[in-house]
Amino acid sequence: MGSSAENPKVVPSRLGAGRAEMRRRRAVVRRPKRSERGFTLVEVMIVVALLGGAVISMVGTLYTVTTVSDQQRRTSIVDAEGRRFAEKVRAMDYTPCATTDTFNSAKSTAIDVDTSVTAVQYWNGSFTPLSKLTSDDWSDTCGSASNPGIDCGMQLVTVHIADGNVGTDLTFVKRADDAYVQKCTP
Repeated sequence: MGSSAENPKVVPSRLGAGRAEMRRRRAVVRRPKRSERGFTLVEVMIVVALLGGAVISMVGTLYTVTTVSDQQRRTSIVDAEGRRFAEKVRAMDYTPCATTDTFNSAKSTAIDVDTSVTAVQYWNGSFTPLSKLTSDDWSDTCGSASNPGIDCGMQLVTVHIADGNVGTDLTFVKRADDAYVQKCTP
């Protein structure tokens, strides 16, 4: 006869079988160590809540970045359209006693931006240097008090440019050509 490894029917001694059986039972009954156990439901719920909070904050940040980016884009469009419109108005021939309608013909329909001349004021003929002009040097009516209806060669043009909730006012001076001569006295 051979050894017990060669013949499965051979039963080892009782003493050896009992110990092996007890070791096997202990291995089955033994509680796993803390590092070997899985996660509890509470731990999983805490992790899900933390990840949910992180995702919500990232979505909020993404929304804010998108909104600010759109606002900046609109601001850039308004600025560029305002400059383009102002240059177009400056390039127009000088029209004595021009009105808002005179300048609104320079509007562009290529860009969906609300652009309109909201005010035209007229220089009253004062001898104040251009850099020091104040609101007292401009009038809402064409001409000076002593020369009503006579344009003195400069107009203060105010343009409103808006796109959605972004808007700005741009004010600039439209001057007559050197060939334009008009005598104005304050």
